Amino acid sequence: MTTVKQHPLENLQLVGTFHNNMIPLWPNIFVFPTLVVLKLTKLNVIDNISVDLPSLKTLHLILVYFKNKDNFNKLLNGCPILEDLQTHIFYVEQFHYIEEQVEGVWLKTLSKLVRANITTYERVGFKDQIQFATYILKNAPLLRVMKITVAEPSSSCQNALEELKSCPRISPKCKLSIVS
Repeated sequence: MTTVKQHPLENLQLVGTFHNNMIPLWPNIFVFPTLVVLKLTKLNVIDNISVDLPSLKTLHLILVYFKNKDNFNKLLNGCPILEDLQTHIFYVEQFHYIEEQVEGVWLKTLSKLVRANITTYERVGFKDQIQFATYILKNAPLLRVMKITVAEPSSSCQNALEELKSCPRISPKCKLSIVS
């Protein structure tokens, strides 16, 4: 990774190939001033991260484990011009934010976000991901497409999904689709 960082890089895609083992990823992966596209799949971010991604426009995190929610929030806050976000993430340390923290601390930089695609499991982190989706709908003025995919849904998650459909959106052009 050190060799890669010595050259201006605009597109980085890392995919873990082991079936049930998440490949550990060092926390400095998120320091690339020239990176425009970052796609990570089946990886485990093993520690607290540092972030410097001022050029990043596309971020795809598929089956990525973060140490905690603070690291995920730090990542998004370090991407001021992010346009395309796709997430299917988990947290090693499970804890919940209270509502004031969601509104006040979560994300500061959604002004350029155009697309968001969130995948969640009803049994793991569903409530947090719905809060995250609600925050995006309320705070991303350029958002055109938001897709929520709920894997293994149960009847108990339907109320939350219905509430999400009626959530006020700052972007009048936003199309919300929910797949369960």
